[in-house]
Amino acid sequence: MTMIALLYACYFLILLQPLFEIYYIGVTVSAAFHLVFALFLISFYQCTNTEPGRVPAKWGFRVGDESKRRRYCKVCQVWKPDRTHHCSECGKCVLNMDHHCPWINNCVGFYNRKFFIQLLIYAQLSLLFLFVQGTMFLVEQYITLWPYNHGTDPTPLGRSIEAIKLTSIIVMLVFVTPLLLALFPFSRLHIGFIVRNLTTIESLSPQSPEYGRYDLGPERNIQQAFGHNPMQWFCPFNTKSSRPVGDGVRWPVRCPEVDDLEMGQIPIYSHQNINDRNTYHGHQNLSPYNNSGVYHQI
Repeated sequence: MTMIALLYACYFLILLQPLFEIYYIGVTVSAAFHLVFALFLISFYQCTNTEPGRVPAKWGFRVGDESKRRRYCKVCQVWKPDRTHHCSECGKCVLNMDHHCPWINNCVGFYNRKFFIQLLIYAQLSLLFLFVQGTMFLVEQYITLWPYNHGTDPTPLGRSIEAIKLTSIIVMLVFVTPLLLALFPFSRLHIGFIVRNLTTIESLSPQSPEYGRYDLGPERNIQQAFGHNPMQWFCPFNTKSSRPVGDGVRWPVRCPEVDDLEMGQIPIYSHQNINDRNTYHGHQNLSPYNNSGVYHQI
């Protein structure tokens, strides 16, 4: 948070204030930046303070489950549902665990994965403001000021202040540029995981039978993390239509197993058109999820 405060102070005091010499430009840029920055801060708070997901009390496997799915955590002393892993940093089992993030000091799991993706997006947009305006500031200093009089203020104090501003912007860009370059591929990777319904842990075992098992197509995969309403996918709050779909314990799969079908807990694909993954047996015109985030019963 200290680094965030320093970057904001540098941007606001040095880069943003001169824009208000042309009022409408200053207001427009300031409003756009502060909107993105506010969304970044809210996403950061949500990532840090949202419980990623714990195994429900007294949860256990069902009779008929394969032995490989009966995974018991000796530390937490609970049976682990599918896609649940124990985090040694947090000391607990996390539903749909993606990874433990030291930047937010929390695990990324079922209930805060959406906020983590939003955090990456809004962090990049905020840094982009700093990078673009910082670069423009340096170009302006080099082209219009320094070749002629080494600054606009001829007094020693004025030159010192300008030197401090220039040094601050250079240091800011040295920090912002590599961070921006690192966040872009990192964000692209994690958005790709969302679209394919994978986690970082699952992606490390591409030969595993679990790999790609939960891929229901891009639209439904995104809905599982971001909710039903696309208009609220970028909103860092959990409303009725923008919270994760499901409970993080039971998961619909591409190739359902017999015991799951008998329990009626997951959607299945039509036998008449097995290649059409958007058609469900007995529910051709229905979404596989209802608004409460609970799967339809077959």
